[in-house]
Amino acid sequence: MLTRVYLFFWYKIKRLFLYGVSCFYRLFPRKRNLALEEKRFPLNGAGNFIDVWRFVQTQPWKVFRWLKYWKEVYLIRKQNGLQHAMALILIVKKMRFELQQLLPGFAIDWHLVEDCAFYHDWGEALDLKVGDKIAWEKSDHDDVDEYNRFVAYVERKYDNELEIYQLKRIFLLQFVLDNETMGINPGVSNFPKEAQNILLDLFQTKKYEAMLFKLSENWDYFLYPIDEYRRTGYAKSLVSVGSYNPQIVREIGKHIPQVFIIFWTPEMECQTEVFLAENTDAQKNLRRWEH
Repeated sequence: MLTRVYLFFWYKIKRLFLYGVSCFYRLFPRKRNLALEEKRFPLNGAGNFIDVWRFVQTQPWKVFRWLKYWKEVYLIRKQNGLQHAMALILIVKKMRFELQQLLPGFAIDWHLVEDCAFYHDWGEALDLKVGDKIAWEKSDHDDVDEYNRFVAYVERKYDNELEIYQLKRIFLLQFVLDNETMGINPGVSNFPKEAQNILLDLFQTKKYEAMLFKLSENWDYFLYPIDEYRRTGYAKSLVSVGSYNPQIVREIGKHIPQVFIIFWTPEMECQTEVFLAENTDAQKNLRRWEH
């Protein structure tokens, strides 16, 4: 009996020690010896891609979203960048199925929308000190900085010029439209010249794709605070989203009316209005808190 108790505690202590070591190396990573890595297992020029492969697994999850709200109560889930990207890809797949049923002749480059969902927040993961900013608190210059970090990274890690150009195009899809009008983003002029040309081309040729990406992101913006409110009763994040995001979705719905069937249904809008009416105090506190 004593032996079993001893082994049990030894196992627990060993696990705790190994967990502590892993946390230490996460906080204080060892400097990589690239020459030694190549000597151990030469990749013959593919070393840059394995860096990208590792990046998508090790960096986006370190970008925590909704932190401003989480720090207030510590009850809600800390959604990270990897979870957000996976959620967007899932939402795009759901939209694709629904719209193909409702609009079988609606020609959309779904690969572009899904690729944008995958890549769109890499710029945040490339500078963890900056991290994520809530959409309605971002400036045009934040978007440009994020794009510049992304471009610097892909130009360093990819060799094929056509692939680099396509990655820029995919990433820029998220910045094409103005939230209020669905016209061209007035912040386009802040981007580098090449990016401006890509944004203008996307506006002329891929406007619906840009709207569908924006819709998928807003769908995730709604689902997260709704889920947390249902689970914990925390209302402030949902008050923020319910006050800011419906205008964007309604504007998209003017161009793609099926939005009011698959997502922003009359029931959803009514429920949001009821929720906001019941949380007027939270709205007043929110305005003071956010400013």
